[in-house]
Amino acid sequence: MNEKSNKVLTTFVMCFYLFALGSFGIRARWIFVVILILSTFTALTNGGFAIIRISKFKMNWYILYFVVAVLILLPNARHETDIYNYLMFVTITTYIITIAKTNSDEIDRITNLAIKMGLFFAIYVSFFRIFPNIYSATMYRFLEASVKETYSYGSRFGYGLPIGNGYTFADSAIWLGIAFLIAKDISEGERQTKYKIYLMIMVAGMLLEGRKSELVCAVITIVFMYYYCANHSKKVLGRRIFYIIIILTVGLIFLRKFGNSGLLQRFTIMIERIILARSGMSIDFSSGRFELWNIALTLFKENPIIGVGWGRFANYAGGSYRAVLDIEGLRNVHNILLQLLCETGIAGTILVSFPIISILSRLLKSAKQKAKASANDNYNKYTVFALGIMVYSVLLSFMDTNFYGQYFWCVFAMAVIVEDCSICTASNDK
Repeated sequence: MNEKSNKVLTTFVMCFYLFALGSFGIRARWIFVVILILSTFTALTNGGFAIIRISKFKMNWYILYFVVAVLILLPNARHETDIYNYLMFVTITTYIITIAKTNSDEIDRITNLAIKMGLFFAIYVSFFRIFPNIYSATMYRFLEASVKETYSYGSRFGYGLPIGNGYTFADSAIWLGIAFLIAKDISEGERQTKYKIYLMIMVAGMLLEGRKSELVCAVITIVFMYYYCANHSKKVLGRRIFYIIIILTVGLIFLRKFGNSGLLQRFTIMIERIILARSGMSIDFSSGRFELWNIALTLFKENPIIGVGWGRFANYAGGSYRAVLDIEGLRNVHNILLQLLCETGIAGTILVSFPIISILSRLLKSAKQKAKASANDNYNKYTVFALGIMVYSVLLSFMDTNFYGQYFWCVFAMAVIVEDCSICTASNDK
């Protein structure tokens, strides 16, 4: 039985792409206000809320747990704007999760939309990276002043386009498309060549956006999804080898064509730094992360039980990393485990990480069971998508700041709602 959707998930996904307006000065907090208002209106006009379902499905309880954890940690927090923004992100996405009621028809439509939007952002980034003069003569003129400054500064170091007031949104939108694409590909038996072409286009977009952490996590998660969630028949394995050869060939041509043009500057610099560090020279190829991690470990050792206070790492970070970037902009350790340990101690780390570990564990178990059963159906597709979002997001949290950002919580909420639909549909079919 395919229950009626209240269209909240569709509204939420559409609003997610509005974060691109950050390039023109619209702040994320206002996008979340729009999400709150439109989602409530959509639910009221399309069959009401689905709150009653939280009594039946654990996924929603896990998310509500985040709000409780945040409220417990708040009194000892650094009371500044970014902390309250984070509280807003968690609370509103939790609200969306608890009221959303979806079905397979709606998710199929969203799947197609997300794949198209992933391709759009990948092509947008790739085109303007290859033709920066066109970008300067067109889109750049309409950017908000701080975004222009970000682009001017970042482009010297090989970054792509600061879509959504930074370099993270484009990769988040592209990855959302990749996660849906791979889930669809696996559920259909990996038979369509066009999906592999779409995948290469989206990965190329992430490559040209210049974010090393996002690209590394994307590649790892893509490999993981295909080998953990899919069946392993000889026919499928043969197709995979064929596609890998094509991808490597295209990649080598791409590197030869653009390797010396500045498009891959972020990655060539990193390779050079790693080579110099391995030769014995004192070179930090972590972009300053090692220094931040050492500070976090020192703070944790001083306050191992309850930490120095949520968000208070910013009061202690200094040195060359802070001087090179921006005193005001440095707030995170770029490693969620070390950040939780130094700011909230062992107690807070357990409190916050429990829901993530629980959901990830559940998804891993479900995906493995369906892969063994060769379940090429919607249940499998939903689980693969949710697992792809979770694995990528968790991996990235160990190298970047996404756990504290709005995009993490948006795609996380989508994954939970989609997987919850699988649970609900399976229960109704029994």
